[in-house]
Amino acid sequence: MEQRQTSKQSNRTKQMFYNNWYCDRNLNGWHRMFLGGKNAQIPETCVGQTFRCGTIFPMWINGTHPTQSDSIVSRPVCGYMSGSCCGYSSNPIKVKLCYESYYVYKLESVSRCMLAYCTGTVIFQSIEGSVNVLRIG
Repeated sequence: MEQRQTSKQSNRTKQMFYNNWYCDRNLNGWHRMFLGGKNAQIPETCVGQTFRCGTIFPMWINGTHPTQSDSIVSRPVCGYMSGSCCGYSSNPIKVKLCYESYYVYKLESVSRCMLAYCTGTVIFQSIEGSVNVLRIG
């Protein structure tokens, strides 16, 4: 598993539950995501299974990222749980595109330690910039 970081590394916690799993229970405020030292983003589509992204129930945003710099959008968050892509839903989070090159997220704490925001790095972007493929961490 690659190391996952946010711009506020002190807020990252791992919880002992079967193994060391990410827990985003205390993760509030604005964060820039990194995965393996590269800019990362939260997926816009269902991760589709448990035990991914360093957590038991991975979370993703149900909507697209903003495409204009400095614009902020609100997006609902879903977590894959009980065989359902949105078996868990949390309060919406804010997403902002900065300098047309990376995203920051105003994250909300989750209710259980078995939930964490999934992150991925862009491995393919179409010429038009409309299709991104993420490598999920």
